[in-house]
Amino acid sequence: MTEGRKRYTVVRAPADPEGQRAAASRVVEHLAKREHVNNLAAGIAASFADGSLYRPDGELLLAVGDDGEAAAALVMTPPYRVVVGEGNDPLALEALLDDMLARGVRLPGVVGPEPAASRAAAYLAARLGREARRKMRQGVYSLERVIPKERTAGAVRTATPADAEVLVPWLAAFYAEAHVDTGTPEHSFRGFVESAYRRLYVFEVDGQPVCIAGLGARTPRGRRVGPVYTPPEHRRRGYAESLVAKVSQDALDAGNEFVFLFTDLDNPTSNAVYERVGYVRVAEASEYDL
Repeated sequence: MTEGRKRYTVVRAPADPEGQRAAASRVVEHLAKREHVNNLAAGIAASFADGSLYRPDGELLLAVGDDGEAAAALVMTPPYRVVVGEGNDPLALEALLDDMLARGVRLPGVVGPEPAASRAAAYLAARLGREARRKMRQGVYSLERVIPKERTAGAVRTATPADAEVLVPWLAAFYAEAHVDTGTPEHSFRGFVESAYRRLYVFEVDGQPVCIAGLGARTPRGRRVGPVYTPPEHRRRGYAESLVAKVSQDALDAGNEFVFLFTDLDNPTSNAVYERVGYVRVAEASEYDL
């Protein structure tokens, strides 16, 4: 522990697996107070908490007030952006960012719901003498009930390692279209097919793969869907809507209270697809580069 700004104590996760899991559980507890909006940060922290993700260099920080209550939390898996959530005391969040700066942690940017992300990015930019540039506007969507309707027919199956030749290039195309700069398509594919709980689903028509959708991070009461990708030659036929509806319903049937996903707000076509399934926009999120 180190003393944070003013009355906050900054609690950092230790490098050992057991200590990291315990610290991550406290971070999840704080972020889950606004679980819909904070599903990105909460999902990453939950992976640390359940032991499915272990990174000795992982940053899981909690700012605790004099009353012992958590006032802010953040998560980071270097070398990627700091992930912040909503519901943090601004001064407590600054204490966490100051702690990272004091330790020389390289901070390439910020991602999270607005206005928390823009405030954190502006604070870091001022402290570092840099400029904060918004890379992407995203919609944070949540679903509690799939809208029942007739949708495009097809078969849904789970991807296997044998699908790599077809699906890795699809993921690479998704990365390019969505401007994803975390990880690689190959790493993402392996993560889905080798994980104990993450899955990549394939929608097939007449035995031909035409669309994919991932089911990824877990939060205390929900799951996140993504990525969703349809090759250009198969678009505008309802495949993504059918697959996302199926994956979302299965997640609800498995006992989750809600399902989340992120969209590119500059892509109204995909946003409309998800809204037809039953997703409702609950927040706007942004990625900032410093």
